[in-house]
Amino acid sequence: MEIDTAVAVQWFPKEPDKPYALIRVPPNVSAAWPAQLATAFRRAYISDQKLDEMAAFRKRPRKEVLEAQLPDAGPVMAGDFGEILVYLYQGSSKTPENVSGQKKWRLKETRTHAAPYSDVVHFHLPNWPNPSADDQLMCSEVKVKATNTNADPIADARRDSKKDWVSRLAKTLVWLQERALTNAEIDIQQVERFLDATDHPAYGKKFHAVAVVDSQYLDAELAKIIQPLDADCELVVIAVSTLQKTYSAVYEACLSTVEA
Repeated sequence: MEIDTAVAVQWFPKEPDKPYALIRVPPNVSAAWPAQLATAFRRAYISDQKLDEMAAFRKRPRKEVLEAQLPDAGPVMAGDFGEILVYLYQGSSKTPENVSGQKKWRLKETRTHAAPYSDVVHFHLPNWPNPSADDQLMCSEVKVKATNTNADPIADARRDSKKDWVSRLAKTLVWLQERALTNAEIDIQQVERFLDATDHPAYGKKFHAVAVVDSQYLDAELAKIIQPLDADCELVVIAVSTLQKTYSAVYEACLSTVEA
């Protein structure tokens, strides 16, 4: 999505001496996101080429085509925002030229529902096109709490991340392979590198359970963490000031990146 990972990694400062990754996004950083992330969010849903092609083919404004891709305000928008934010966080953890992020939001059946299967998936392929034992599959389960509800995003993310370990990530790869047959944006050879385990060197896996919460609820949510933490999955908690206002502004700015 053409975000400089050297910049993105600075958005997510981890607090030291924690048994999990605790990230308090500085308010000045999140305040700048509508301007900084608008184009990246647009490209998470549709490529520039496809946007131009469909607008020309249908003889409709590019903004109208983009609106048909974006979620409505509400839980799906909040969830998508959290996932794309974690996409940037997870992707910034590796050298960018070696990481392939799967933009699942482009593959939605309908804009009013979340994308299916595992939330955020990256392929780390440092020696591509040659498969190697250094390859890694990265996967995050994401939950968001932007308003004062009874939601327990940390416990929910931990619980649902186990589904990725057990079977859902494998189902995600099969789904990506199927979508690649009719969508040239997906590199089917990279997908099949991780599907065809017996034909390639063994690879690593990295799982995250991520809760993205409004800063005003952070302390209450941290107090709910049940020990011990899962050894096979890193817990990540990302606190964002005025989260609902922030993600709403990002999507509004996203629409403003194309003409009416």
